[in-house]
Amino acid sequence: MYQFAYCFCFINFGAYILNQMRLSIVSPVYRAEHILEELVDRIEQAVLKITNDFEVILVEDAGPDNSWIKIEEIASKKPFVKGIKLSRNFGQHCRN
Repeated sequence: MYQFAYCFCFINFGAYILNQMRLSIVSPVYRAEHILEELVDRIEQAVLKITNDFEVILVEDAGPDNSWIKIEEIASKKPFVKGIKLSRNFGQHCRN
């Protein structure tokens, strides 16, 4: 069974002031090629209940599978999906 780990949501408050809410959902991706479509579909279903103005940013953390290819495939079908490919595995936490 797969679990969806971290998802971070950001709201662009500058756009909100202009009566437009832009929601950004950022999710790290590591060894997740088999669950990416389901992840994006579930996010889309949930977020469309709130707003039509959103993006999903999938950050591929240099995993050994074909997650990046899957991200590119999904992004070509769903324009709200963006991908970021890291040059190496940075792990799950940030360092200063």
